Amino acid sequence: MEDDGREEDVKENEDLYKRYLPCVKMEFESEQEAFDFYNEYARISGFCVRRHWRTLSKIDGILIARMFVCNKEGQKEKDKRSLVVEQPHKEKRSNCLASMYVSLNRNKSKWVVKKFEENHNHVLHLPEHSHLLKSHRMVSEAQAINIDIAADIGLSLKASHDLLSAQVGGKECLGFTREDQKNYLRTRRQRSLKFGESGALLGYFHYALFGDAISFDTTFRTNKEYRPFALFAGFNHFRMTCIFGAALLYDETAESFEWLFKTFLHAMSGKKPITIFTDQDAAMAKAIKSVLPDVSHGLCTFHLNQNALKHLGHLFNAESDFGKELNACIFGYEEPDELKKAWETLVQKYNLKDNTWMAKTWEIKEKWAHVYMKWSFTKGMRSTQLSESLNAKLKKCLKSDLNIVQFFTQWDTIVLEKRYEESKAIFNSREKFQRTKLKESPILIQVSQVYSPPLFDLFHNEVDASLRCGVKPCLEF
Repeated sequence: MEDDGREEDVKENEDLYKRYLPCVKMEFESEQEAFDFYNEYARISGFCVRRHWRTLSKIDGILIARMFVCNKEGQKEKDKRSLVVEQPHKEKRSNCLASMYVSLNRNKSKWVVKKFEENHNHVLHLPEHSHLLKSHRMVSEAQAINIDIAADIGLSLKASHDLLSAQVGGKECLGFTREDQKNYLRTRRQRSLKFGESGALLGYFHYALFGDAISFDTTFRTNKEYRPFALFAGFNHFRMTCIFGAALLYDETAESFEWLFKTFLHAMSGKKPITIFTDQDAAMAKAIKSVLPDVSHGLCTFHLNQNALKHLGHLFNAESDFGKELNACIFGYEEPDELKKAWETLVQKYNLKDNTWMAKTWEIKEKWAHVYMKWSFTKGMRSTQLSESLNAKLKKCLKSDLNIVQFFTQWDTIVLEKRYEESKAIFNSREKFQRTKLKESPILIQVSQVYSPPLFDLFHNEVDASLRCGVKPCLEF
């Protein structure tokens, strides 16, 4: 039975060989069609093809003749370097004369075979090895889509190649090797980085509209060396996280931060934010003071509490109200004197007079206390928590063993997801009309047509609160 199957394969291959055997005076519609025909003949025969010399018309400069040759045509040029070569490359060419020469017949607008040499001076490859020959390897458009999807979701090169091979019945049926797939991905990544200006332009437009209050966060660590990933973010008009820019830093020194802030400002045409929120970091504060001296610098209240837990963890327990009293100092006072009195009481109550962290935190109270930050334009932002949600997504889909290009490819997926969420929010705001509790209120009706749904809800709540105000008589002094 096996011998019968082999005989059928041999007969089928012989029929294909006769069908694709070139002959003089054979005509083709184009040079590409002639090449494809000869290349298919080469695949059946067991050799690889390449385009050799060409002839251009002296009248109009168009291609009028082409020679297709076996890839073993010619000989390698003599190496003019040192005679002692540790690992010389193996010779691939054997001065083979197998070829097909075609020229353009202008009267017929056809490409005609003028010369065909069938014989080779080397052993031809077996049919099952034809998929390894260079001219017969190609990534189709459909395969490219599958390769892109596999790469975007983080599938390894080997796993995706094995998956594609299984879908077509084996690697010999795939049409390209793993090295071809690797080269395709490298080219695609280079192209995506080259034409990534469109994404940068969107970040620029977002910053121009919503960049008055931003957060700067470096808490996420990535790549093999766990370098800090810096993120500039803010709120858009839907109170959704808006990404302005990102950078992979080598370290977290004041010099690195200064370079980054200057680069960011240059990319944003010199537009400075009104307020920037960061973690409690001395190097970061020094860089902001140097590059952004006129910008209000606020500390992330979330990180402030985390630092308190780190330095004074023994006071955060069920029997202590230290956490509540600390938050009261952050959010609960309207006058500086009230804050000062509450802080002194806190320090005395918990015996923290000699605590270094408490002393340094008090020195920068203007950056975290509501009594001072209420005069800064913050858009309601008091922390870098909006970037924390992005950090959570980064940790889920990114691995520390990714190289830089792979990392930013995965990062781009997250950015696109955020922009799609914004697109859906815009659609819903146009699709669904705002409902007001006071249906006859001209102010609410007008504002509902201008504000985004989240901002309208905030405004509506303020109107409701104003209606609940009462008038009480006051004694005159």
